[in-house]
Amino acid sequence: AQYGEAFDVLRHGRVLCDLVAAKRLVLMHLAPPCQSFTWVREPQLRSAEYVWGLPSLSPTQRRLAIKGNELAVFVFSMCKLLHRHGGYFSLENPCRSWLWALPPSLDVMALHGVIYTKVFYLHFGACYAKPTIFAHNLPHLHLLSQFRGPSAATLVRLKGWVRHDGAWVARTHL
Repeated sequence: AQYGEAFDVLRHGRVLCDLVAAKRLVLMHLAPPCQSFTWVREPQLRSAEYVWGLPSLSPTQRRLAIKGNELAVFVFSMCKLLHRHGGYFSLENPCRSWLWALPPSLDVMALHGVIYTKVFYLHFGACYAKPTIFAHNLPHLHLLSQFRGPSAATLVRLKGWVRHDGAWVARTHL
């Protein structure tokens, strides 16, 4: 919705699937929004027992969890489709994301040649650590975990809300 209806992968993802099947799209980086998956969210929308969403969610929270689930299922299916057609993918989300606890995550990890690579954004000059995982089948992406560039002098905690352009936004949104 942020970029318009034409960019809604849940409505138009078939176009991407067709491009992958035709081998016209051979590499994708997938990074579903983590707002319903993050462990630092208050209140939590998920738990180890209810990775698809807590039963006690309000209607608004339930819609957010459902949208996250739909996006997760889409990105996992894209990873498997790319793999099946000899393509490459990287799937990115914070280490502390319920995305990695969803059962389809294990299906992707079971694919031949797929590994997890953990990085810290502070090693790339960010002012926050944000440990992040890339699940991927790319030949050299694992090398990112070895990179140690200059870190920011002061680190910012990404939990909580701040005022930005006259509205309250999650620190991670910035």
